[in-house]
Amino acid sequence: MESAKGKEKDQKKNEEPEDGARAAVRPVVSFSPNWATISLHDSITLICNVGFTSLLNQRYSWYKDNERIKGEEQNFRIENAEEKDSGNYQCQTGTSERSDPVTLNVTNDRVILQAPPSVYEGDPLTLRCYTPNATRKEVTFYKDNVNISSSPNDTVTLDMSVGMTGTYRCKALLPSEIHHYSPYTSEEIVITIQELFSRPEIRANNNSLQEGDLLTISCHTVLNPARANTELQFAFYRNGHNVQGFHSSNHYTIQSARPQDSGNYTCHTAALSVSVTKGSKELTIYIQGEYDAPGKDSLLKQR
Repeated sequence: MESAKGKEKDQKKNEEPEDGARAAVRPVVSFSPNWATISLHDSITLICNVGFTSLLNQRYSWYKDNERIKGEEQNFRIENAEEKDSGNYQCQTGTSERSDPVTLNVTNDRVILQAPPSVYEGDPLTLRCYTPNATRKEVTFYKDNVNISSSPNDTVTLDMSVGMTGTYRCKALLPSEIHHYSPYTSEEIVITIQELFSRPEIRANNNSLQEGDLLTISCHTVLNPARANTELQFAFYRNGHNVQGFHSSNHYTIQSARPQDSGNYTCHTAALSVSVTKGSKELTIYIQGEYDAPGKDSLLKQR
């Protein structure tokens, strides 16, 4: 049986991770410029993002295709890229785990569709139809073989990336002879929009509730480690009516529960910075009153 102090400690962990846990967060590799595919002879910087760590003299380790490569700085620079630089890159710092692998492609194609290595819910999705050795006249972008943009510009930004998972390609009109242009098409790429945080789960502190008992309802989700610094807020509802507005705490507490506090509870989790909100399933809570029939059990179920 878990003590009240133990429960309180667990609740605090859910709300505010300890410094040691923060420092051990797995690092994340990002690119600058933020393209997963570059052209032969281009340059790119790989960055090992370590989240909450504040150590100034941190040592970094870099890996390509699971083998250690030279580099002990936070930034790993590739100048004048060659096709052999293509691969899966990871970094590590101190005693942390290695980062998840991020794939870099180096190609000599005439037309290259460039996209970020990772795209998350709520992020704008920017695509570039890159023609490194020629001046384009017009560019057309396609998603699942449907034209989504045609213009002289080589980039397009889709404001909301939710629902934008699909197969993309671009076509550019390039000079083939004097005063003549011919269409050239990029290789297709599959873009998967990654989940920023999981659908929240609503929980209660007790499944046998009597009038006057302490009722604590909590909202739990898992934030994508690559976006560990995203601020989440939580709101709670009973029978569809808001009982606690969006707040940094993932707990809603009634110090002395009453029968009228019974109902169907849900919680919502929001990343307000990118306008992503998700709701939990319902949790039905029944508080047994003082004059309820003897032997009637309190009900707590999720549906």
